Amino acid sequence: MTISKPAPAQPSLVQSKEMFDSLSRVMAGGVGSADRALVAPHPIFIARGQGSKMWDVDGNEYIDYLLGYGPLVLGHAHPRLVEAIDAQMRKGSMYGAAHPLELTASQALTELMPSMEQVRFGQSGTEAVQSAIRLARAATGRRVVVKFEGHYHGWADQQAVSYAPGPDAAGPEEEPAAVPMSEGQAPGTYQDIAVLGWNDLTAAKDLFSRRGAEIAAVLTEPIACNMGVIEPEPGYLEGLRELCDVHGAVLIFDEVQTGVRVALRGAQAIYGITPDLTCLGKAISGGFPVSVLGGKRELMSLVADRRVFQAGTYNTNPLCLAAIVATLDRLSEPGTYDVMAERSERLRAGLAELVAPIGCYVQGTTTVFGLGFGPGPIRTMREGWQNDAAKMMEFKRALWACGLYTKPTPRDIWYLSTEHSDEDVAATLERVETAIALTAL
Repeated sequence: MTISKPAPAQPSLVQSKEMFDSLSRVMAGGVGSADRALVAPHPIFIARGQGSKMWDVDGNEYIDYLLGYGPLVLGHAHPRLVEAIDAQMRKGSMYGAAHPLELTASQALTELMPSMEQVRFGQSGTEAVQSAIRLARAATGRRVVVKFEGHYHGWADQQAVSYAPGPDAAGPEEEPAAVPMSEGQAPGTYQDIAVLGWNDLTAAKDLFSRRGAEIAAVLTEPIACNMGVIEPEPGYLEGLRELCDVHGAVLIFDEVQTGVRVALRGAQAIYGITPDLTCLGKAISGGFPVSVLGGKRELMSLVADRRVFQAGTYNTNPLCLAAIVATLDRLSEPGTYDVMAERSERLRAGLAELVAPIGCYVQGTTTVFGLGFGPGPIRTMREGWQNDAAKMMEFKRALWACGLYTKPTPRDIWYLSTEHSDEDVAATLERVETAIALTAL
């Protein structure tokens, strides 16, 4: 006779529930950003974080694999960052004028990534991509920007297109529709976005053969992190680079997710591709609100002489630039990425073994990966339609209950930091096993 283990007690979330009810009266939806509303049965309110872990207001501990949606590559409250921010705060949090950290941070970034001969700073990835599109259109005198189904480049009207359309709206595979992400997006704001399926070089060649003289830029994540962490097929990025060169278009890499996360010099170093413009954010500052647009000097000269306007009250905020310098200093230490990659590989292998019997797969690379329920690994957004979103969200609820905090969306991403330990990996696999037992999957 088999004696089943009793199900573990569900953690108390009483204070989170009370806070959510109170916040919902004064903040729209009771959340500060849309995806947080997907945490069920209600958002979990975090009281503090340290290293690889977070604790909620009810005292429950979580090993954190959300890491602020990727930025916390050094984990929570890293001593280097705390020290750097404290030191800068004592000098002032904002000047609205030039300051020495602009030189220090700019030199660090341009030395790190050869594709970025010059840089400008902003606050968010959305903003960096908007600036890149504007710059590419100005440089080429063209309007059309190619973007790919399933890629997320921020929530601004002109680029928030075809992020997660369903089969009923996406249009035919050979000619995808441009589907707005939100109500309120006027068609005129995205009429010059041409949508393609990713990892399909033939489709890209066909579009350029027909409309090459109209295309200002190709905008792509070098790794499709926002639809399941899909790597490019061999030769795909090289093919996009060649098409842009032949037709005089600008190749833009959105490395907001991948820059200094998958490798110190980003995904472009892994695949050996040099884009014309690069957008950075998230992990570049270890968790502070800053973004970077960088590129060839010839292109950036249009920003330098104000033909392309780029400005912002909080641009080059000293606290954020101090965070960039401290983060890059820590990440540049020998062996940092080797250790993170080895732990990630061990975690991915352990997870794959545990979740395979419930119809779940694992795919990804270095310090970022995702899970899916269905046939996988997937190579395109449309293959992801076969994944069972309901099962994924049920599993996520079980993970949260077992003390593992992961992204609250069906399109899954897990991130690792320098602070995740061997003990965290072992504890995670134990908790995943418990989470599987909690579900009926």
